[in-house]
Amino acid sequence: MDKEDSRKRRIIKNIIVVLLSFLVCIALLKTDLNELKYLELYNETLENIKKSSEYSDEYVKIILSESINNNKNLTQDEKRLIENYLWVFAENKKYLDIEYISNMFRDLKIIYTDKKNSINGKYNSEKNTLYFYGVSSISDLNTITWTHELFHTMQKNRYKNNNLFLTETVNTIFNEEYNGIYENSIYDNYYFYTKMLIEIIGSEPFKKYQGYNSLDPITIELSKIYGNKNDALKLLYDLDKMKILYDNLNYENKQAIIKLEKRIVNSINNYYYHKYGINMEEDLIMLSYYDNNKFLEIVENKYLPKSDDKNILVTQNNLMSYFRNDISKNEIDLLYSLPLSGNYNNREQWIKINNENRYLKQPNK
Repeated sequence: MDKEDSRKRRIIKNIIVVLLSFLVCIALLKTDLNELKYLELYNETLENIKKSSEYSDEYVKIILSESINNNKNLTQDEKRLIENYLWVFAENKKYLDIEYISNMFRDLKIIYTDKKNSINGKYNSEKNTLYFYGVSSISDLNTITWTHELFHTMQKNRYKNNNLFLTETVNTIFNEEYNGIYENSIYDNYYFYTKMLIEIIGSEPFKKYQGYNSLDPITIELSKIYGNKNDALKLLYDLDKMKILYDNLNYENKQAIIKLEKRIVNSINNYYYHKYGINMEEDLIMLSYYDNNKFLEIVENKYLPKSDDKNILVTQNNLMSYFRNDISKNEIDLLYSLPLSGNYNNREQWIKINNENRYLKQPNK
């Protein structure tokens, strides 16, 4: 009986091994098919973007307008409002898959709900639907919320490795610049990290990301400066992890964010140092992004009259232009109210931090 039981156990064990091997083979085959699917989509998208860049702005607006007007899901008011922003799509055509956007506009849906949410809106690319919360119609929407979600429609999502931190922060910066309005959104806690990366590798990789959510243009440029692609991916994954922690904020996640942000700042500083030969804290614009209190302290000590009484910061405008083709601005404007105790001709003083005076130590690269 013992021999018979032992034989049965061996048979069962062999069957389990064969089944597990079969499942592993299926998983590997599925992975290979996914990779082939990605490569096919990637190459197809790059070809379409290349074709888009050859279109005239007017042609882009015409074909997108035709798709919108053939859409049976949208009201006339919704169609007109989308058409008001087709010039933005046309201006950025060299980064977009216009054919994909045209097809998507044909059956785009918009859903409003009176029920409030932690967010004002979202775009679901799988359902090709814009959702807006706390409103009953398009007339209730403010411009900055409407365009933020509309501009998400130009982002062709890569089927895997979609970095939600970049998807949201790049779109937020893009939206603010094209509207000239500060979003004041949930992304305020961290979208400046994307601006810091733009200061290091330029806006071109992020313009490409706005059109097609591939990390390749960003990781390639970072790898040219320091380390390798895996180092760049680790930084981008850390940023994505930070967004997830902010989205699920509690005491434990707050502590985790503090540690993670230190690692992120150190990592970005490594790229900055290897490119410019100085640390980010010696660049006032970079410093303003990740430690604004220290930035203001240096500005006051360096540019304002010495006084026992406190100077009052009235306003701080970060006038950065990274995406607009028709605007070139890289400046922080600060308005101070000087103390009454001082003998000043003008108690209001503007200070401008730009490429002329941003460096506490000149970069040597």
